[in-house]
Amino acid sequence: MRVLLFLCFSLTLPLQLQANTFKPEQLFDFSEYSGVKISPDGRHLAVRSLMDGKRGLIFINRARQAMTGYLKFSGNDEVGDYFWANNERVVIKLHRRPAWSDRPLYFGELYAVNLNGEDGEPIYGYRSGESSATAIKTKTSDFGWARIVSTLPEDPRHILITSQSARRNSNNKPLIQKLDIYRGITQGQPFRAPIPHPRIIINDDGELLAVGKDDNDITRAFVYLDNEWQPLESSGHGQALRPVAGSKHGFLVLDDQKQDETGLFSLDTEHLTFSPVYSEPGIDITHAIVSNDDQHAYALRVDNGYPTYLILDSGHPEAKLFKQLLATFPGHKVSITSRTSDNQQFIVKISSDREAGQFYLFDNTSGSLNPIFSYYPNLSAQQLIPMTPFSAKARDGQTIAGYFLEGEGAGEQPLPTVVLVHGGPHSRDYWQFDPQAQYLALNGFNVLQVNFRGSTGYGRSFKEAGYGHWGTLIQDDIADAVNWAMDADMINDKICIMGASFGAYSAVQSSIRYPGMYDCVIANAGVYDLPLLFEEGDIPNLPYGEAYLRKTLGEDEVSLKAMSPVYHADKLNVPLFLAHGGQDQRAPIEQAERLTSALERAGKHYQLYTVDTEGHGFYDPNNQKQYMQQVIGFVRQHLSGSEEK
Repeated sequence: MRVLLFLCFSLTLPLQLQANTFKPEQLFDFSEYSGVKISPDGRHLAVRSLMDGKRGLIFINRARQAMTGYLKFSGNDEVGDYFWANNERVVIKLHRRPAWSDRPLYFGELYAVNLNGEDGEPIYGYRSGESSATAIKTKTSDFGWARIVSTLPEDPRHILITSQSARRNSNNKPLIQKLDIYRGITQGQPFRAPIPHPRIIINDDGELLAVGKDDNDITRAFVYLDNEWQPLESSGHGQALRPVAGSKHGFLVLDDQKQDETGLFSLDTEHLTFSPVYSEPGIDITHAIVSNDDQHAYALRVDNGYPTYLILDSGHPEAKLFKQLLATFPGHKVSITSRTSDNQQFIVKISSDREAGQFYLFDNTSGSLNPIFSYYPNLSAQQLIPMTPFSAKARDGQTIAGYFLEGEGAGEQPLPTVVLVHGGPHSRDYWQFDPQAQYLALNGFNVLQVNFRGSTGYGRSFKEAGYGHWGTLIQDDIADAVNWAMDADMINDKICIMGASFGAYSAVQSSIRYPGMYDCVIANAGVYDLPLLFEEGDIPNLPYGEAYLRKTLGEDEVSLKAMSPVYHADKLNVPLFLAHGGQDQRAPIEQAERLTSALERAGKHYQLYTVDTEGHGFYDPNNQKQYMQQVIGFVRQHLSGSEEK
């Protein structure tokens, strides 16, 4: 009852009035609410809500402002992403916390439930045969992994999915089939996709576009026309090909065909040819904004510092609202999570560097925009630190971008700094809500984040410049950004470097390559022996995993060892704080054990923090809080002049 009363209260009270005392440690708490979506008829809301430390689902009747039902799984299951399949039923990606990890994961299972919380059934996956409503099915050892192809908005009873074998390292081609969301059985004649693990979309004409990778990490694409798959010549598209949505003559895709940047292209299915639609010089398109029925792309997002948007189809109902929202919330990230079938009511999510997520209800008839739920109801954006984009020059003239947060309590003299290195390395930092960066800044440290060469978002050549240079050029770019920030009087020479995953590797490797630049190192879930990546961890067992390692790292063992901290522990002359999860599948704890053994042989001191039940990076809020509290103490200890606040 307490949960229900608060939900009803939150529907009528502006969220800003709910903020109360905030402590920085709360940044690592699970969000109270997320995934708010409206039913097609507009009568109900579904809200993913935290229930006893797990995510469940609450259904609310809007007219009565009362809860009609809820879904809370027992055991280790919880609610993942979901969608309204019709006016009364939602389909959920079922997440489960495996016995060996604190982090819930998606294992390919789908679950459906009515808005009164009843008639809940597993409709796909290795446990769906256990349901009484689907007793005609039998479980098989070759269980599948579901991926949604289409919600089939015109069909209230079925969805279209791919069913990929869930056997480890399976490269079988998945089945494409209609799934009954009430009975959990397939309808019609299923057929095979043309490639394992594809991303498939469908257009208004019923044509399918499938894109995936082969064993050599080469992008392949196929179009389903006249009941057969037709391959697209690989010379006709780039390696960044990603399906977006259907279009008038076929499909829209993102690709880097015959150019360096990832742009928007049109695929004509009659002639099987691509035509350019829009590209941004020097910057990749981050993603396309697609309508909630997944059928139309109406905007593009580009992240060159702050996120910016380009409207493609101003006549689309969602595009009209989207344009208004951009004007109403300048400098924010905007998304429409759901809408009614008559395009009169929309759920909108707004986020920024200081806002994890606030949900609003927009009524097209009245023009009203009312706040309804927030990720963190007791957190105000004014309590957090702005994230500012910067642009620096590397020693060879290459432009390097990144983000800077000035620590709490800054005065005339710069505060000590933590260089926070992103993982990947072939990913990037964005202008967004970042709990770790905020926590460091709120504790009085500047935070510098660098999108070094090897990062995505700045064109193919920029990303590929990092291939084979994990321990060299990438670390040089970080050092050049640090020197630039010092020359600009943004920071002083009291600097620690910190990261997780590749960021952890980079933090340790940077201190070896640039002795004297950093006063301490914090490394969580890192890889420290690069040759070991080919033998241990989950990457070699993933589809095209070995090909990915060969492409991005190379195979020369001498070079790999030259870039591996394990073989150069004698050069680590700064205080080192290591953290690792005992169940890490990506970078097994053997990586940390090899480094600590090498440090001990070299007579080096280090601090180690491990959590047996955590995987790749810490997930449990209490573990995150304990880790970050130790990080703050460690940094304060080794950066002189950083007095405790």
